[in-house]
Amino acid sequence: RDMLQRLLAPPDEVMRTLGGSGERLVARVRLVLSVLALALPLLSAAAGAGMSRILACLGAVVLANAVALLWLVLARRRRDWLPFATSAWDVCLVGTALAVLAWRDPASLHTAAAWSFLLVAIGATALRADGRVTLFTGGLAIAVYALLAAVAYARDAVPDVLQPLY
Repeated sequence: RDMLQRLLAPPDEVMRTLGGSGERLVARVRLVLSVLALALPLLSAAAGAGMSRILACLGAVVLANAVALLWLVLARRRRDWLPFATSAWDVCLVGTALAVLAWRDPASLHTAAAWSFLLVAIGATALRADGRVTLFTGGLAIAVYALLAAVAYARDAVPDVLQPLY
């Protein structure tokens, strides 16, 4: 019970300062990864994808870059709501990418590589030095996973090894 109270308590001033520098670090890494993702439309074109798929990929990557730049600009000053918003964005972005993968090939959800990005988004919350952000992000990631699992079960696209035993 004492641990839960400490997790739900707002951080003190020293931890807020550390969390602010962690937020800026996460914002920089997010921007670098978004810029690297600009190669995805080119890879999609090289793989022979149609023009509509290439443009959709380009639009998604440009949106991710714009939002990553916005988060970096906002992280220059301490805002109490920013870690929650950026963590939610990261988890929802990964969840959306997983949903797109699942729509095309439901078996792709069951690879370790697909879920590692969600673990990185959750792990990055530790840099923000606020237990509340970590709890929020972990809960949101569980909700995203539950939603993806429900959609997979509804589409009857779950591999036999993941079927319940009853």
